[in-house]
Amino acid sequence: MCVNVTFSSQDIFAGKYDGVVLFTYEERAHAESKFATKLGNNVLRAREKKEFEGKHKQCFLDRQEGTMYVLVGLGKQEGVDTVKMREAAGAAACCLKEKNAKHIAVELPAELDATAVGQAVTEGVVLANYQFTKYRTQELEKFKELEAVTVVSDRTGVAAKLGVEIGTFIAESCNMTRDLQNTPSSDMPPAVFADLAVKMAKKEKLKYKVLDRKQLEKQGYGGIMAVGRGSANEPRMVTLEYHAKKAKKTIAVVGKGITFDSGGISIKPSPKMGDMKFDMSGAANVVGIMRNVARLKLPMNVVGIMGLAENMPSSTAYKPGDVVTTKSGKTIEVDNTDAEGRVVLADCLHHATTFKPDFIVDMATLTGAVIVALGDAAAGMMGNDDGVLDMIRVAGEHTGERVWELPLWDCYKKDIESVIADVKNTGLPRLAGTITAGKFLEEFVAGVPWVHIDIAGVAWADPRDNYFAKKGNGTGFGVRLITELLRAQRL
Repeated sequence: MCVNVTFSSQDIFAGKYDGVVLFTYEERAHAESKFATKLGNNVLRAREKKEFEGKHKQCFLDRQEGTMYVLVGLGKQEGVDTVKMREAAGAAACCLKEKNAKHIAVELPAELDATAVGQAVTEGVVLANYQFTKYRTQELEKFKELEAVTVVSDRTGVAAKLGVEIGTFIAESCNMTRDLQNTPSSDMPPAVFADLAVKMAKKEKLKYKVLDRKQLEKQGYGGIMAVGRGSANEPRMVTLEYHAKKAKKTIAVVGKGITFDSGGISIKPSPKMGDMKFDMSGAANVVGIMRNVARLKLPMNVVGIMGLAENMPSSTAYKPGDVVTTKSGKTIEVDNTDAEGRVVLADCLHHATTFKPDFIVDMATLTGAVIVALGDAAAGMMGNDDGVLDMIRVAGEHTGERVWELPLWDCYKKDIESVIADVKNTGLPRLAGTITAGKFLEEFVAGVPWVHIDIAGVAWADPRDNYFAKKGNGTGFGVRLITELLRAQRL
């Protein structure tokens, strides 16, 4: 269920809500005076006993006449940014929904930028409210959700209202991506995924094109065809296009869409293989990003490309030792069929270059090595253009979807050299697996400015809650990051 988000400029205590949220700091803020006027000195007493100190995401809850009032901390005022605002708003929303609140009001701090804070607070609440209950038939009462949120600001309403509107549809796009991630692969084969992407494109008036197995084969997309060959669910390539009037810049966003990854002939171990339904997270991000691009009416052309396949073992599956000819004409020696994402992306990246973009960003749950390196705190990032790398890093700091750059030095290229083909799809065992995967992808961008983001460690909440997602759920990591990157472009 999508929570209904509205904006109000009336006093937060004038409306009738199940819950009311105010923000404060480790230093006492004006909100606490308002709180005390309404509820007395309970907060002051809690502070004196150090039961509440205004620390980041710390919540103080009080009740009066059927309404729950939450004061949530932002930490030290000097260090407050949109990331902390987003997380604190999410903490307060979780606090109230667990108490069965249905309609809450959240007041924006008066001392911070209205648009940026309106966006961050709204994103925090909508993301934290997300639940995936599509397949639940029993004990649904355990899954508590807010139904309505009113964001309140008593300042000039135009700027704050704009922030709320932007935050609402960015978070909704992220939740759309999470729905795709969370859906079992039995209900999300390549053809179904492609249909859902097209459905969104039609609604948002995006241009779209879908290549099926016969078209992919005829046009020479040998990478996607090889990976998808072992499955009864045939592969697809989806291209979505957004065109702005008088646009001077074109940006391509590419996503890996392995709707289920068994590893193929190089089969994965059984434990947690079921999580491999989320190996299409890069492509799912592209759906959410393109929806945001259309809603924001960005002043540039944006192309979204998704390579969709299911990697399965069978008598028709591609095998270790095979040589694959990609759309670019370059050949790949298959060293391991579980390094399939990069084989699909080889075709997608070449396809992206045909649009002559100013730069390309690709996202993929590509390597387990990036999880060893960075855990679930950041995505791995590498590329051939320092300017684009820097822009993505800044976008990550604004959104809280942080990235960490890994080197893409030429010395790593020797690790993917093949004896019989142009390149092989793995490097040396247990040595720089994420970097050699990036070096492989670089072979297919034809010198176009490009950045690869490995989201394997951050796309899925495991082994703990992460990015407003409960354990065992998709996070949508990358939707807000790349949307912020695109919004920040100077034309």
